Amino acid sequence: FCTQKFEFESQELAIKHMADEHGFFIPIPKRVIDLDKLLSTAGQIIGEYHQCVWCWRIFKSVRGCQAHMRHTGHCKLRLEYSSNITYSSNNNDDNITKAIV
Repeated sequence: FCTQKFEFESQELAIKHMADEHGFFIPIPKRVIDLDKLLSTAGQIIGEYHQCVWCWRIFKSVRGCQAHMRHTGHCKLRLEYSSNITYSSNNNDDNITKAIV
């Protein structure tokens, strides 16, 4: 998402950077099963398909998509029931666990 390229020592530092610098966040992070896959898929949706991961609007370029996400406050993921998401129930909780696979 950055115009600069960074190498982060951990996922936590990368996510902190995305939150601090871009306002990007992952809803219900404790319920994510595979964070690597989630971030990779979000990056692919934005970078290759030029699609907002909140409203799913498609743009002509990655820069157009990124500008839209920044200006509309869409620097977040919309996780909902979809064929791209795996759901598993947590035995200790009645809620649903979600992760993009």
